[in-house]
Amino acid sequence: MIFYLLSIFSLLVGSAHAIVWGLTLPSGNSWTSLSYVLTVPQLPPYDVMASYTDGVDNAWYFWCGLEPPSLPGVLQPVLQWGEQPNNGYVGDGGWSPYEWLVVLWAELDGLGTYSPNSLALSVSPGDQVQMSVVLSSDGQQWEQTATCLSGSCMPWSTYLFLPWDQLFSSSAMNYMICESELHGLGDQWDFDVTFTDITLGAANTQDVVYTCNSLGSTSDSSGSVAVNGLKIAGDYMSCSWDSIVLSPP
Repeated sequence: MIFYLLSIFSLLVGSAHAIVWGLTLPSGNSWTSLSYVLTVPQLPPYDVMASYTDGVDNAWYFWCGLEPPSLPGVLQPVLQWGEQPNNGYVGDGGWSPYEWLVVLWAELDGLGTYSPNSLALSVSPGDQVQMSVVLSSDGQQWEQTATCLSGSCMPWSTYLFLPWDQLFSSSAMNYMICESELHGLGDQWDFDVTFTDITLGAANTQDVVYTCNSLGSTSDSSGSVAVNGLKIAGDYMSCSWDSIVLSPP
């Protein structure tokens, strides 16, 4: 198993094919934790991988994460293929365009242009990876982890722990989002991406039940999101889903 250090880039720059699903808590409450299991899907079609060219905006990303009220800004454990242009080679040229990577990213909300990232974890189709984004118990830092549960990536993990005031103007995250973001040949996306055992926690009970019930499965011309098995915790401070599945159109 190999770890790679990726160059800095913004995941939300440039045009892309995207399907987005998200839940927004009103002011007075915020999300403090998100966890889920990613099952790594099949690789992009061979023609897409074979056409990969450095310096071309052709990367693919799939992720669920948390965003602050003041955009841009995001905490995102990402399954990615490729990278944004003009940022050099992945792992000093060690990355192959025939593999997936899991990378933990933090996109700032206006405090600067630097976007920290973790070491990347090389993963294969069928691998299962536990992802988490958690505000520390003392409220001082955001902690992201990705831990391989099964498959070729065993027993590796990667992490990104950063004080919130180095990233954002507030520690509050009121938006939870799941997204496919496909640059380049995104119209050739032909597989499902499945997140399971999703748990989303809040700072208090305000509007949690309403917000978690506010959006179910959805679709548009960019794809669909199937949402299954919503449950509300007994303390009304968290909700969970059996699965969230991103699918192509």
